[in-house]
Amino acid sequence: MSAPLRFRILLVSLVAVIQVATVAGALILQNRVAEDAMLARGHERLDGTTARVRGSLVRDAAPFRAAAEILARDLAVRALDPRAGWDGAAAMAVRLLAALARSPDVETASVVFHTGVTVEMRRDGIAGFVLVQGAGTRGDVMSVTTGDQGRVQFHLQGTTRMHRATGTRWFAATRRSPGVVLGVDEASGSLVAAKLTRYGSAPVVVAVRSRPGLLADALTAEAPSAGGFVAILPRTRSLDGVVAGGSTGVSGRGRSGELRQALRYASRVDGEPGFRRVSFDGRTMLARVTPFVAGQLTGDVVALAPVDELTQGSGSVVTSTRLAVLAGLLAGLLVLPLVFRATRPVAAMHRKATIDPLTGLVNRAELARRGARVLRRARGGGGLAAVAVLDLDGFKEINDRHGHQTGDEVLRAFAGRLRAAVRSGDVVARLGGDEFVVVLAGRAGRVTGEVFDRLLDDCQARPVSTSSGGHVVLCTVGYADDTAGDGDLDELIARADAALIAGKANRKGRVYRAGPAGVAVASAA
Repeated sequence: MSAPLRFRILLVSLVAVIQVATVAGALILQNRVAEDAMLARGHERLDGTTARVRGSLVRDAAPFRAAAEILARDLAVRALDPRAGWDGAAAMAVRLLAALARSPDVETASVVFHTGVTVEMRRDGIAGFVLVQGAGTRGDVMSVTTGDQGRVQFHLQGTTRMHRATGTRWFAATRRSPGVVLGVDEASGSLVAAKLTRYGSAPVVVAVRSRPGLLADALTAEAPSAGGFVAILPRTRSLDGVVAGGSTGVSGRGRSGELRQALRYASRVDGEPGFRRVSFDGRTMLARVTPFVAGQLTGDVVALAPVDELTQGSGSVVTSTRLAVLAGLLAGLLVLPLVFRATRPVAAMHRKATIDPLTGLVNRAELARRGARVLRRARGGGGLAAVAVLDLDGFKEINDRHGHQTGDEVLRAFAGRLRAAVRSGDVVARLGGDEFVVVLAGRAGRVTGEVFDRLLDDCQARPVSTSSGGHVVLCTVGYADDTAGDGDLDELIARADAALIAGKANRKGRVYRAGPAGVAVASAA
């Protein structure tokens, strides 16, 4: 491969790389800018979601806190009032019924004794209200009516499953809090308000529970995207949380713990507001954490949405780095022919600066560069090298008798034969006029002489055909071996030229080797 071609290929490759990098970089940057813009809108969406849920939670929790507070106070007072004239069960039923009447969202009001016995008033679609009493997971269902003189009467209807309060975290929290404890039930999505009080001489916990799904319904309605959801996480891990919304739905017990772990909360929820990326349900999600305070309940509202949903439809032409690089590569390939064509003048200038226009051989300047490189390689590899100087015999007579056109034809023909006589790795140059130089790699001594002896035999056997007829063109050759391995190219050319001059003075048309002290020795000798 020629130096101009190598230069053009290098230049074209550099331009192609720059083109690929520029196009791919621009597309990737455009994609990032579009994604950042969509994520900024996602931030606003998640921020609005948590703000609405936090406000709704505070509003929804207020009547439950009030109902639990009133039930705890009223139950204790009525139980100790001898003027009530009602027995304990009737008084308790009336107080529980009053708690349900305070808000349509209150589903159940309960009294839980330290023995495990639970008495609760529930809303019932058929009978209006029913009283359930039991100790465990099942209890007796009784309808409540008012008999003669306003006395409350109970009628057994069967059994049903009961809310097991003693195993919940919010129930345990009432033992450590003097006020109302707010909690969320992860399994049902209910909001629970509970307080420790006394019923007569017995310690009891009163609890007001919302209808199932109250919080979950509210959270689902606020889901920021199809795959996103909202969660309420109390600050203390002793209280359950609820996770709902989007395609996730109410996932049941344990999901709040998974979410806490995904958010990398330590032993407590840190409550620091902000955005963070988390991996949840096998997807990368953007999470907005917003603290809230609802009475004595403190925690965090967390809104999450998959990043790919938030950035969907960002308007970017290319949505992956691989496609951006491919697009840049295609653009680079399209510009290659233009760049290759544009570098043609460079190749032409290089040829003009390094090639003899008449013979197509390298000129004197290029000989110095290429010849020195051949010598370095030969010496570096421990090989042999030689330099030969050739001069045409009788060229001046041909030029004077037949004209310069014939002379040029002779020079071109001889240059072709000289080029064919040596190997492709050898450097063949025209110094000017009818003088030529050859730098041979890997050969020296008798081997070099044999190369030029064959050239002379070929010239003798085949006359050069020109426009003025055939001409037998001979030459005299002087060459010097690079035996010392320490001289430069000019020194070897000078030694070969000296052998040529000395040889021509003796006899032309032969090959002479530079001997010691500048003595020319015929190669046949």
